[in-house]
Parts: sequence; structure tokens; C-alpha cells
Amino acid sequence: MNTRFFILVTLIAAVSVAVYLYLHNDKRKIKQQLNHLTELAEKKEGETAVKAFTAAGKFGKLFTDPCFLQVELYDHVGEYTRKDIVDRMLMIRNMTTQLHAGMRNIEISIHKNDSAEISSILTVKQSIEGKTTVDVFALTLSMHRKKGDWLINQVVLELLEL
Repeated sequence: MNTRFFILVTLIAAVSVAVYLYLHNDKRKIKQQLNHLTELAEKKEGETAVKAFTAAGKFGKLFTDPCFLQVELYDHVGEYTRKDIVDRMLMIRNMTTQLHAGMRNIEISIHKNDSAEISSILTVKQSIEGKTTVDVFALTLSMHRKKGDWLINQVVLELLEL
């Protein structure tokens, strides 16, 4: 009886550790993807055109094709291709002299069907023609795992009143 109990407890512990590591690994990958997203969005003063195109291209690869965007502040609601997303990112980079994005209070919920829901507070600091503004948004993302990579397939961005 003690041997069976020991085997059962060991099996339960092993399964628990495996599930924890599986979920923890996916959350780590998603957080890395989100960090990469904010790094690629960043623009420093004096950025070259080559750097802008490279960053925008890599930025676009973080999204599914197509991706649903709901960014009412900028009148973007609907499905957009990766090319559309890259074009909009280039447009933003051309308009700004500096751009910084940061996420905080990130909550990740992973589902069994290789999808995840992420909610966060997004702060965007940008300089346009010498004027710096800071906007704070409630950000909700849906991500889907394709071939081991977590890609963004839905973005909902809502401006928060300060």
C-alpha cells in the first residue's frame, strides 16, 4: 500500500511540475514577444531610414496575417494585413522624432487551443515637431501559437483618461 501511495504522489507531483513548466514556458515566450514588440516600436532621434524599415518589418512579423485591430483613437478598426501594419508603423516613425512604448501590469491567460489573452497598460511617449505627449492605453491582445511562435492576431487599444 505504501509503494502505491508513493508512486501515486510522485506521479501527481511530476504531472503538476510538467504542467507548471509548460505554462510557465509559454508565458515567458509571450513576455519575450511583448518586450520585443516594445523594443521594435522604439524610435530614437536621428534614426536612419534603413533602421526604420528594418524595425517596421520585424514589427510586422509579430502579427498574424491578417490581424484585427481596434484602435479607435487613430480610426483603425478592422482586419489589417502585415503590410498594412508595417505601413502604419512606418508612417508613425516618419511623423515622430522620438517614440517610446512600455507595458506594465501584464496579465497573461493561456488557453488549451494554442491561444492566449493578454491585458496590460501601455504607455506611449512620442515627440512630434518638438512637442512631447504621453498617452496611456488599456491594451488587450489575443495571441495564437503558430509553429512554436506566439503571434498577435487581435489588438484592442483604448485611451485611458488621466
